[in-house]
Amino acid sequence: MRIGISIVTAFLLFMRSRWNMIAELLAFIPFMLISIQNAYMWSIMDAGEMQKHTFSYIALIIGAGMKLLWRKHWSIKALYLSLPINILFFYLFSELNAE
Repeated sequence: MRIGISIVTAFLLFMRSRWNMIAELLAFIPFMLISIQNAYMWSIMDAGEMQKHTFSYIALIIGAGMKLLWRKHWSIKALYLSLPINILFFYLFSELNAE
């Protein structure tokens, strides 16, 4: 998954000027791909590993917000896209329950 994210990000960087892509979108796409990868990783971990991996999500969200200082609508889009993906992957792959 990480190699795929890297390839997509590199491709977007090379195509940015040709496609006239704004910087916020160029950052948002890898952000969402990393978020999907994190959601999948969460869904296959046990409770102890999940707690450690939570720091990855925190770093992703804080890093994107602090580094990019993007507008609020990008954060809202990220939330509305990431939350259902997390729920879906937990439903499909996780052996954890609410306890």
